[in-house]
Amino acid sequence: MLKRDRAKEEKKAEKERKKLLEHANRLRVNRNELLSEMILDVRPEFACSPRGQLLKQVVTEKEAEFHASDTGLHTITWRRRCMAQWDEEKGVFLPYPDQKPRIIKESYVLLFMDMPQLCALISSQDMNSQIDRIQSRAGEDAKIILMTEGLETYYKKKNVLVQRDFNKVVLENLSQQQEQTSNGSSTPSKKRTTTGSSKSNDPIVEAARTGPRKVEMEEKLTYLQMMKNIRLVPTVDLADTVDWIVALTADIANAMYKHRNFKYFKHQGPAKSGVDAADSWSKMLQEIQLCTPAVADAVISKYPNLSSLHRAYQCVGLDDRDKEKLLAELEVERSVISSRDRTVNKHMSKKIYTIFSSTDDQLNIA
Repeated sequence: MLKRDRAKEEKKAEKERKKLLEHANRLRVNRNELLSEMILDVRPEFACSPRGQLLKQVVTEKEAEFHASDTGLHTITWRRRCMAQWDEEKGVFLPYPDQKPRIIKESYVLLFMDMPQLCALISSQDMNSQIDRIQSRAGEDAKIILMTEGLETYYKKKNVLVQRDFNKVVLENLSQQQEQTSNGSSTPSKKRTTTGSSKSNDPIVEAARTGPRKVEMEEKLTYLQMMKNIRLVPTVDLADTVDWIVALTADIANAMYKHRNFKYFKHQGPAKSGVDAADSWSKMLQEIQLCTPAVADAVISKYPNLSSLHRAYQCVGLDDRDKEKLLAELEVERSVISSRDRTVNKHMSKKIYTIFSSTDDQLNIA
């Protein structure tokens, strides 16, 4: 009798163990489910800002944890709540015996800078030492993400201010020449006193007044990406910033499972290709930097394969500028945090055209 009861309990325990093992190794494709494993540690200054408040609202709705805590020099760091650990030998996740979660620190850190802060960094003489200090605090294996908001707007404002200053100097010189002509060359002209432009409430405009031009900014940002291994994520506005942080959190959450699949299959042949022609076309587009799945889907909805996109480029005409704008304004699936309409921007449209049409293998596409 006791032997039968013991066998029954062992069978029940084995069934429960298999159930936990299957649950730990199930395929995870739901982004909201992945987000529920994540803990965001956010610098208090950012957490109290409008961006931080909106981020907290979004991630808590998706069951992720949001903590305002001292993150040192970084804006956001991530931790993960794990219920199982990876067994390298068996190639599976093994649930913890006590079924209690473990908190594991992720290697990614996010550094958010608005345009005044970014301009100060780029213009400083000790940019390298600042970046080295940030990397040292993050750890040797840390992967740094530099997120900046309003970069394209900054470039536009800077161009406007440069052109305005140039026009002002030209008009002043013309006015002085006219005065000298009318008064005679012997009469010294009075030097005009120019009053500075009124201070703007827009921080991007204020940064553009004294900040670096686009060429210098792009050189320094490229240096940070190539030499310091920093990933750059430019955003448009507050909502886009939060949208990107949520997407990055989901990608980080999924990274562990992608890493598992890579290790498991790396000795079993080449990487898995697209399941069909449409999936392969989508993967090709997503290989382009900052071409998200939503942007790829927008292109595919209009041009279901590479041939159709190529024919469309041929039908546009001979002007490359028209071809570069072909994909601009294609409707993109709405943001996860707002109901505002989104479209493929002109920069991404130009980048896709350049990649699929250029024959220069040395061309650097940013």
